[in-house]
Amino acid sequence: MTMATRCPGCGTLFKITAEQLQVREGRARCGRCRQVFNALDTLTSLPDPPVPAVPIEAEPSAPEPIGIPPAEEGQWETPPPSGAQAPAEQGTSAENEAVAGQTGWWPEEPPGALRRRSLSWAAGVGALFLLLVGQLAYLFRVELAALYPGARPTLEQACALLGCQIPLPQKAQFIHIEASDLQADSARPERLTLMLALRNRAPFRQAYPAIELTLTDGEGRPLARRVLLPRDYLGERGVEAQGIGPNAVTDIRLPLETGDLRPNGYRLYTFYP
Repeated sequence: MTMATRCPGCGTLFKITAEQLQVREGRARCGRCRQVFNALDTLTSLPDPPVPAVPIEAEPSAPEPIGIPPAEEGQWETPPPSGAQAPAEQGTSAENEAVAGQTGWWPEEPPGALRRRSLSWAAGVGALFLLLVGQLAYLFRVELAALYPGARPTLEQACALLGCQIPLPQKAQFIHIEASDLQADSARPERLTLMLALRNRAPFRQAYPAIELTLTDGEGRPLARRVLLPRDYLGERGVEAQGIGPNAVTDIRLPLETGDLRPNGYRLYTFYP
C-alpha cells in the first residue's frame, strides 16, 4: 500500500512516504497552491499501482519538492500560462520576501541614474586626489621650493593663505669649511681675527649655518667655546635671508676679543640649531 495526503486548500492528492513525514513532523507545502498544511491530518492509503501525484515541498525549506526531480543549476522556473492567475501565497511576510528575492529580478533604475552615480564617484575621487596632492605639497614645501625655484612664488602665495612659511633648506651635510685661519694682532694679543671660506655643495640654495668655534691650548685642550650665528658673522643686512647659493662660497672675516685667554689652536664645527 502507498500512503497519500490531500491538500486542504486545493484538494490535490499527493503521494508521500514515511521518511518525508518525519522530515518536519508532517508539515508540508502544496506544490500546486503553495499552502502549508499538516500532511498527517489528511493521511490515507492508496492501492497499488500508485496514483499519479503532484509533488509537495517539506516546510520550511525542504531539500526538494516531493515527486519533482531537482532542477539543474541555472534553470528558470516555467511561468504560468498567459492570462492565468497565480495562486495566492500563504505564510508570513518574511517567507514572501524570501520567495520574491529568489526570482532574479531587480528594480529598474531610472534613466541617467548610472551616469549620475559614475560622475559622483569620479568627482569624489578627484577631490580626494587634489586633497592628497595639497597635503604632500604642504609637507614637502621646503624641498619643492629648493628643487624647483620657479615654483617658490606660487608656494609662498599658498603659504600666505595658510599662515605657513617656506624657510630655506638646512642640510648640514652639504656645508663645508674650505679653508680657515685664526690670526692674532701683534700689538694686541687679546684680539684675534677668524677667517674662513664657507661652501655650500648642495645643488640648491641653503640657509647659513651656525659655526661653533673652540679655542684650545698647546695640548689641544679646550679653553673657551662660542657659537657664532649668521647674524654674528655676516656683516651686511639682508644677506642672511638670501642664503648661500648652490655650489657657492662665502668668505667670512670676523674679529674676536679673547681677553686673558692665549689660545694656541682652534676647532670649527658647522651645524643648524
